Amino acid sequence: MRSLCLRRYREAGPIFGCALDGTTVPGRRALLHADLMRAWTGANDPEHACAKAMAALDETQSRDLGDVPDEVCDVRATLPPSWSVLACVVELDERLTNA
Repeated sequence: MRSLCLRRYREAGPIFGCALDGTTVPGRRALLHADLMRAWTGANDPEHACAKAMAALDETQSRDLGDVPDEVCDVRATLPPSWSVLACVVELDERLTNA
C-alpha cells in the first residue's frame, strides 16, 4: 500500500501480485485485484487496470463482497476521460452497470 501512496505504481504492481499469489481468501483476493487496478491506472496502463477490475468483480460474483464493486467504481471514476472510448473500459463500464 505504501507504494500506491507514494505513487510508485510500477513498484506496487509486483508487490500486490505476490500478495495475490499468496492468498486464496476470496475477499482478500478481490481487494488485491482492486489495488492492482489502482496501480495499473497510475502506471497509465488501461488494459491491465481493466483486467484487474474485471478480476475483482469476478471474485465477488458468487460471494457477498458488496464493498468491492463500490471500490472498483471509485477507481473507475479516476480513469482518464480519454480512456472511456477504449474497448476494455467500455466492457468494464458494462460489467459495473450489471454488478
